[in-house]
Amino acid sequence: MPPKFSAERTPANHSAERPIRERQLAAYYRAADYIEDLRVLEIGCGEGIGPSLLSTKAASMVALDYSEEAIRIARSRHGDCGIEFQLMRVPPIKFPTGSFDAIICFQMIEHLEKPEELVVEIKRVMKEDGVALIATVNKEETITENPYHLHEFCADELEALLKRHFGTVEIFGVFGDEVFKKYWEENRRWVSNFMRLDIWGLSRRIPRKLKAHLFDATARLMRARLKQRNPYLCSEITHRNFVFRLNSFEGCLDFFAACRK
Repeated sequence: MPPKFSAERTPANHSAERPIRERQLAAYYRAADYIEDLRVLEIGCGEGIGPSLLSTKAASMVALDYSEEAIRIARSRHGDCGIEFQLMRVPPIKFPTGSFDAIICFQMIEHLEKPEELVVEIKRVMKEDGVALIATVNKEETITENPYHLHEFCADELEALLKRHFGTVEIFGVFGDEVFKKYWEENRRWVSNFMRLDIWGLSRRIPRKLKAHLFDATARLMRARLKQRNPYLCSEITHRNFVFRLNSFEGCLDFFAACRK
């Protein structure tokens, strides 16, 4: 069974999704600097592309997702990487206190109505000398409202949340280089032109579930059109097109935080 398309879950076999997928994977390549020889837990692993990149560095790896389909695909594609894929909806995180050296939670907390509950659980299952790596979008740079996101953050909000629970918090802004900026501006223009059609503001009135279906459909159409218009631009973007800058947030796409007790 092929994976269901979602603008939030970019399947590996969708070439038009490559720029967005590589943006997400940039955090995993950065995480490799933190997790060598550690027991790692990832929350929200999707189809398992990210943890498969880290599995050779980690001492062991457990990866969670609430989607049965995502876990099925992850096991079938990356089951030989030594990763323990588990079906679990969080919070709570159903492991004993202090179970892991490192916790990875990328592009997840924005999907929760009460993200602080997950942060509390992440701290609980992390060892005293462990590290939590958390990535999320910068709400000040999103192109349009995302119906899958229930609580997006600006830099100050994210820092305040994390510092309530961790003694040491380092936050990096994640920036696209000139190549990705060109792609992102194409996205922005496409969305702007599309929203001009909604002269009655109907998008603000429809139920969230229907809005999510429309969001998926328009995102897929937009990315396919952008690839058709400029296939080379889409194909050349990799995780190397993203830069991490400590305490620099103006204009960043995402945040990457490293937290310790």
